[in-house]
Amino acid sequence: MSTVPASLQEASIHAHCKTLRIPTIAAQYSRIADQATRQGHSHVHYLEALLAAEVEERQQRRIAWRLSEARLPKIKTMEEFDFNASSVSTTQVRSLADGSYLDRAEPVIFLGDTEPASVLPIAARPLSRSLLRRTSAWRGCSAGMASWFKPLPSQSS
Repeated sequence: MSTVPASLQEASIHAHCKTLRIPTIAAQYSRIADQATRQGHSHVHYLEALLAAEVEERQQRRIAWRLSEARLPKIKTMEEFDFNASSVSTTQVRSLADGSYLDRAEPVIFLGDTEPASVLPIAARPLSRSLLRRTSAWRGCSAGMASWFKPLPSQSS
């Protein structure tokens, strides 16, 4: 039985991974193999770790792609908002922000006047529809749903 030099094996593994379009496995197989050897894990455990790394990386890339496709002008979060300056219920806004209505396929309509927000400093602005819409779009993308953000005609984003 002949042994193949390690460099040829590595080149072959990289070529196979490229053909199969599994770049994370190509990048991490050696490190995960060393870790599995040090910890005495089985071949099955090693394979599971490789596949889990590939799946996790793909999920992260999908979220990043969905966020770019959503065309969000800037990621904004509820943490940036001063609820004391708003007449909107904090509890209601937080329940919208968690995105659970997306799982239930419930429609949500954001209504409100945006004029006062344009003249106030950012910390004093009332809760804007735009912030809620952006947060909802971001949550949807992060949950694996397609989303698209289109500024309202009165918004300059």
